[in-house]
Amino acid sequence: MADSRPTAGGPAWRLRPWVRLRWRELDGEHVLHEASSGDVHLLDAASALLVHLLAEGARAEAALVDALAGAAGLGSGAAAREAVRERLEALAEAGLVERCP
Repeated sequence: MADSRPTAGGPAWRLRPWVRLRWRELDGEHVLHEASSGDVHLLDAASALLVHLLAEGARAEAALVDALAGAAGLGSGAAAREAVRERLEALAEAGLVERCP
């Protein structure tokens, strides 16, 4: 499991501890059902990959950027960092992820 402490790679993120997800992929869209709240979320491929990575354990933001830059076609540099940060913030607003304490 990944280390949950913040590192030189910036703040670490994780799934919220109570989140229990069920997944479906339909026509290229990722549908998540969060069992504890009953909420359903429709995610793009990059956001779904973020959730998958965080389901494996907490990760530094820089590691998430590296993982998504190639896999999700987000490019690199500041644009990729901003795209990942925006997605993380949206996932946090949806109650799925949080910064590690």
